[in-house]
Amino acid sequence: MEVNQYYKPERYKKAEITEIRKFAKIRAKFLIKHFEKNKFKKILELGCGEGSLAFEIKKTLDSVQIFGLDFSSTAVKLAKDKGIIAKKADLNLAIPFKNNEFDLVFSNLLIEHIYNADLLLRESLRVLKKGGYFIVITPNLSFWLNRLLFLFGIYPIFLEASLVNKTIGTGFLKKFIFDEEAVGHIRVFNLTALVDMLDLYGFKIEKKIGIPFPFKLPKFLSLLYSILDWFFSKKPSLARDIMVIAKK
Repeated sequence: MEVNQYYKPERYKKAEITEIRKFAKIRAKFLIKHFEKNKFKKILELGCGEGSLAFEIKKTLDSVQIFGLDFSSTAVKLAKDKGIIAKKADLNLAIPFKNNEFDLVFSNLLIEHIYNADLLLRESLRVLKKGGYFIVITPNLSFWLNRLLFLFGIYPIFLEASLVNKTIGTGFLKKFIFDEEAVGHIRVFNLTALVDMLDLYGFKIEKKIGIPFPFKLPKFLSLLYSILDWFFSKKPSLARDIMVIAKK
């Protein structure tokens, strides 16, 4: 699916926004506890969507300015309504801010949607102040379940062979996938590749963290998956999502 199709106005209907807000509250917990030792005054979220994650962070941090960039005009308007200083931007082209402007730049589930990840990292480094932080969260191509499924010839979860249907190549898993629509994953990283990319552009890696997160599964599978996912998330290279904290 092309990016301009995925971020259509219908994505931000009431029911979907409710799910986005639930996810944002959970994900914000992983981010905020790593903010406590730093006094960020100016933060930029890349791919802010309708602003729920930035809003949850803003509620916790005092006297902080939070900026957001997103491809969707609809999302940007909704983010502004939440008090986020948001603007529309195509992150495949540039980050429309001056050099050395932010204490923190972060992205949550964005980099896998970007055609030019090299440019995104170069631009993120450019707009960071010296000593500023970059935090990236992305699905892990090498997470524990993918390693198991690969033995059975199942196409890796998070990769999308089709721009239309994300179940292509998933074999017996198709009956467990509730939503077939592709989400536009262009470039999916594992921990080694992500760290190498950050090293390439001069970031100093400070932490590598695994994040468990459930899929929508039938109840009889959900508990088993959640236990295994929590266990394997203790080793970031096996986690479902990975978070890397780096410094300029």
